[in-house]
Amino acid sequence: MHEWQPLQEQYNLEVRRDETLAKHCTYEVGGPADFFCEPHNMEALRGVLQLCRAKGTPVTIIGKGSNLLVSDRGIRGMVVCLAGAFAKRGFLQACPGREAYAEALNSLTEEPQIDADGFAWLFSEAGASMIEVSKYASSLALGGLEFACGIPGTVGGAVYMNAGAYGGMTQEVAAITYYLDADFELRAAVWDEQNFGYRRSLYQDVKGTILATCYRLQPGDAAEINSKVAELTAKREKSQPLEYPSCGSVFKRPEGYYAGKLIMDSGLQGFRIGGAEVSLKHAGFIVNRGGATATDIADLIAHIRKTVAEKFGVTLETEVRFIGDW
Repeated sequence: MHEWQPLQEQYNLEVRRDETLAKHCTYEVGGPADFFCEPHNMEALRGVLQLCRAKGTPVTIIGKGSNLLVSDRGIRGMVVCLAGAFAKRGFLQACPGREAYAEALNSLTEEPQIDADGFAWLFSEAGASMIEVSKYASSLALGGLEFACGIPGTVGGAVYMNAGAYGGMTQEVAAITYYLDADFELRAAVWDEQNFGYRRSLYQDVKGTILATCYRLQPGDAAEINSKVAELTAKREKSQPLEYPSCGSVFKRPEGYYAGKLIMDSGLQGFRIGGAEVSLKHAGFIVNRGGATATDIADLIAHIRKTVAEKFGVTLETEVRFIGDW
């Protein structure tokens, strides 16, 4: 592993070989990464990206792996995981400026500071858990992130995909996002500059690596906010197969339809390939009932798409991202 020694020397960053990715993804499937690391700050992240480019080593960035299907053959090159260590969060006095990334990181407080317009500004690095950030805001009677109380990914993943649930969307609260561009330069995009769309954002187009986001939240009634979170949590537990590994909704919502209903009306609920099953609780989910492989899940996705297209003339697009050596 001497080839990665500069990362250890400069950033105290461990690089592991043949890391099993099943333990880094919510589907609990997937083969090994050639190389794997977990940088703890922007300098270490940039160092990894620069060294990989110099060596011609492909790079894949992941968070909690909640919207990914990793090939059974794994991923060639370096996998950079931001979940966990890259997860500072706290409040700022105001929305930070485009050049204020480092200043913001060094100015975070645990208690919200309400500005003259009545807003609180919650800054979070990309690797923080979206569920934990939502709970953090709600516990302080700050409204805006209630919809995210059950989103299992990271802050970075939620911004990248413009994650949403129960009528709420990331784009409604993500005021400014800092990212490294394709040349590893620090950039920032505010509000509409982020080009949010349905499960889309600027960062997919520019191949950007998200570093942090600052959310604009509004103080509210603690009882109402907590009641809303409890309501959404109960709805999620009742309607989704949380007892099994999954990636959440497999397919995007086709215009004029609901993917889950199309799948159910195609008679596919409960259909299995290997250890992968169309959930009996929610047909829009494919669950790992035990021992599933990524190939099982991919084959089941292909079967669903073919069947729905034949029965209804609707082409389902996947929300889950296929990554690795397919």
